Amino acid sequence: MHLTIAGCGDAFSSGGRFHTCFWLDHDQGSALIDCGATSLTALKRQGLKPEAADTVLITHPHGDHMGGLPFLLIDRAFRAGKLAPIRLVGPVGLGARLEALSAALYPGAWRKLPFDIQITELMPGDATEVAGLDIATEAMRHPSGAPTLGFRVAADGKTLAFTGDTAWCEGVERLADGADLLIIECSAMCEGVPWHISHEELVRHRDRLGARRIALSHMGEDVLAAAPADFERLDDGRVIRL
Repeated sequence: MHLTIAGCGDAFSSGGRFHTCFWLDHDQGSALIDCGATSLTALKRQGLKPEAADTVLITHPHGDHMGGLPFLLIDRAFRAGKLAPIRLVGPVGLGARLEALSAALYPGAWRKLPFDIQITELMPGDATEVAGLDIATEAMRHPSGAPTLGFRVAADGKTLAFTGDTAWCEGVERLADGADLLIIECSAMCEGVPWHISHEELVRHRDRLGARRIALSHMGEDVLAAAPADFERLDDGRVIRL
């Protein structure tokens, strides 16, 4: 399993980073984890072929995590001419939110896509297998109009855990337990940003995170400026092999 960080920015593209979008290659295919509004550009900037992703996991339906899906789908249909189905995995309500978003951005295009969209909607605590990926979810604390999910994704004998957006909660600890890599959000240096985790909290709770490796994502301007050396930090374009 290896991971290409197409984007690891926050909603404000702090530091000029692209919105969250991770490209996951494994023995049975390629998948995306989150697809924020800037993701199509981010993927092409890294020389990746967006249409090669057969599965997309969405943590929650905020624009910087799923706003790029309509662009991904029309690129797949009308530029790449892809006919194979695409699988979308995310929280309950994902299908309705995607249809509404697509109808707002490209009226009528949703009904003209030449491939099937197979949607699996999950609740916290669910587990499933999709296209060679073993996926388990945990409840995160982040209001999004849907159950906000953290993912554990296992393939090729390795486990990647990703919090998406969340305040500190027990679900973060369960995600981390035994993971080869935990990608955890860090929106600010100090506590006070609602529904997000701070570096201050990560330092305080670090002993509760049982992952072999921890990397920060979704960093705000103050985190980027401080560049804390006590945690690994993601950057757009980085490739991580597990």
